Amino acid sequence: FLGTKWMMFLAIGIYALFVSTNYWERYYTLVPSAVAIGAAIVPLWAAVGNYITRMAQKYYEYVNYKEDHVLEQKKLPKGASHQYVIIFQSIFYFLFNIERKSVRVPVPDALTERGETSQGSCSWSLYCEREREKLNHGS
Repeated sequence: FLGTKWMMFLAIGIYALFVSTNYWERYYTLVPSAVAIGAAIVPLWAAVGNYITRMAQKYYEYVNYKEDHVLEQKKLPKGASHQYVIIFQSIFYFLFNIERKSVRVPVPDALTERGETSQGSCSWSLYCEREREKLNHGS
């Protein structure tokens, strides 16, 4: 209906609206923005998948460019670019998931002022529990 790039643009705009309404939390701002993000997130992911697939197909055309194909106006053989689509999708989802995992990596105490935070000398819950167990058991 709108095209891939326009759908990504509009969906990300709705996503920004959703994030901004969470700064002023009222029932009449949160519910409409939650409904809007719910309606926009599916087309966003469909547009992202379509865009990555289209990039892979264009890359296949670029890599396998031949002058005689252009003159004869030959189309791609069906399924010819599947290998590139799989590679492009794999790279995207690998980077997407690795980014989500990297957020959960704890920051070393050396980066905080003298290793102390508002909770004491330890700033991450799971790491703190292990450290407390070591101290309590004398290891």
